[in-house]
Amino acid sequence: MRKNIFCTFLIFSLFFVSLSAKRISKEEANYMRKKAQHLILSKKYKEALKIYLFCYDNEDKFYKGFNCIRRSFICGEIMRLYKIHHYKPVKEAMISRLNKILSKIKLNLSVSKDEFMIANSLIKDYDQQERFLRYYENLDLSSNKHKREIVGAFFRLLADSGKYKDIYNNIDLYASIEKKRKYILASKKEPTYYYLLDKTADDCLRLKKIFKANNDNKGVLLAEKLRKECLKELEEEE
Repeated sequence: MRKNIFCTFLIFSLFFVSLSAKRISKEEANYMRKKAQHLILSKKYKEALKIYLFCYDNEDKFYKGFNCIRRSFICGEIMRLYKIHHYKPVKEAMISRLNKILSKIKLNLSVSKDEFMIANSLIKDYDQQERFLRYYENLDLSSNKHKREIVGAFFRLLADSGKYKDIYNNIDLYASIEKKRKYILASKKEPTYYYLLDKTADDCLRLKKIFKANNDNKGVLLAEKLRKECLKELEEEE
């Protein structure tokens, strides 16, 4: 009972602090995250979700740079609360937030890069792929100011669904290949390097199909070249 009262007090206290000019500091945000983790260990899932959703919904009330924590850690912890601890209210809460982003895209309202990234993650984490494709079919891509961001953010899902023409017409795929190559080189000493190689090799197969469907032989060769470079690195690692 005391824990529930404390959790409610914490959320309301931070809410009123957030109304002032002062932003929630990194130390305060870390405390909130640790409190949510302790609540999960105590199986107080409802209270933990309240804290996480407060963090998700109030990014502008936190310290500068919190958007990265929101996009990665907060969304990840919420997803684990659903998939590992099987707390069902999570799905409804996060799909309602996904709906808000998709509505903004459809209405041509301002949508940040972070929101596109979060929407992509939510679609995957909560099995909304088929629903998103139905939504995509009803989008007027030609008049949507976000068309490049839409195709870029949902590249894998659209490519795997055969939307080759949309991707080819709205993304500079040659620049994308070069960007992937530079990113791989810059990540060579990172712990995620081989994971990145594997994902890039998969993306190159998608790119080959897109180029081939659009009769772009030069693109096919470039995608295959990068794929071979990735596979060679992976073989040497083994």
